Amino acid sequence: MKNVKRVILQIEASRAYGRSLLAGIAEYSKRYGPWAFYHEEPFYTNQTFKSLKQIIDWKPDGMIVRSPRDAEKLRDSGIPVVIAIHIEKDIAGIPNVKGDNPGMGQIAAEHLLKLGFREFGFCGLTNMFWSNDRCQAFKKTINEAGVEPHIFAPTKKQISINSDQKLLVEWIRSIPKPIAVMACNDDRASQLIEAAKIAEVRIPDDMAVLGVDNDEVICDLCYPSLSSIKLNNVRAGYESAKLLDEMMEGLEPETDRIIVAPIGVITRQSTDIYCVHDREIADALRFIRENSREMIQVSDVAEHVCLSKRALQLRFRSSLGYSVHERIKKEKINRMAELLTETNMSIIEIALNLGFSNINHISRFFKQEKGLSPLAYRRRYSMK
Repeated sequence: MKNVKRVILQIEASRAYGRSLLAGIAEYSKRYGPWAFYHEEPFYTNQTFKSLKQIIDWKPDGMIVRSPRDAEKLRDSGIPVVIAIHIEKDIAGIPNVKGDNPGMGQIAAEHLLKLGFREFGFCGLTNMFWSNDRCQAFKKTINEAGVEPHIFAPTKKQISINSDQKLLVEWIRSIPKPIAVMACNDDRASQLIEAAKIAEVRIPDDMAVLGVDNDEVICDLCYPSLSSIKLNNVRAGYESAKLLDEMMEGLEPETDRIIVAPIGVITRQSTDIYCVHDREIADALRFIRENSREMIQVSDVAEHVCLSKRALQLRFRSSLGYSVHERIKKEKINRMAELLTETNMSIIEIALNLGFSNINHISRFFKQEKGLSPLAYRRRYSMK
């Protein structure tokens, strides 16, 4: 009978990030286990490992933890361990899950720039290195567009439960409108939206807000609902389990780092706006996005906004600097990326479903937009 490995999971399930990691770990166990898991007990049992000795006494074959506390002692005890949280400084000999924080900041900036805003902001947490990394990448991308973003990141001494919201309200009132703001994560974005209500600032009309993590519970609790950057954390959980399995087998793992990368933006009400002064062009942008699954042409967009094709094309390029056809292709590429990661459809099926007859052409355009071929993109981000 196959030996069942005993694995401790110290990963919280109260947020989507932790739940997604657990989903990826569970998928690996189904395929290559089974593993026997010990994870956090329900709060009402008041039972958990209180000490390193209790962990060792349980005789686990391995651990995946979210806290670096005791990690070095676990390593020195001979228990294979993976830290499933990105920490600022690596611990020697312990594999670590790292977030692509610069990538998150860049993709947020690129998305908000596409909405046509001319003012941008970042709402972060000064004492969190990952927030600072996201801020710097966001600022760099916005700077490259010729704009200086407004940054809100109070020092640790300034923040308390009451003072933080007061500072947020003051900042929101002080920044120019309309403005598009990236928050360092969904929790911070939620705080920003609540402060905007007190400041009597309309979302998304006066301020569009974008979070990170795509925690659907938090996003839907917000009003208006929160747009957020989706991460490949399910895949990261799977790769963490694979890496731990290699260590438990006494093998040298292929890597000591798992990257949590941004997949794309899930659009909800908080960014459901195009800050374009030309109303017909704003309507055209919304029509293209809402019909990205359909085989729409420039003529369909022109008919929807009651303009001639030529008038639409001239006004579209004047407002945005690129053509209607380019925007349709970009939206279809974003939809293709979703289908690659969320379905088992073949690349040819996806291309045909989105109205592309030339698979080589769409693959080339996809790589230009996403930096990877469709197949490589699926391999990196999908669990399918």
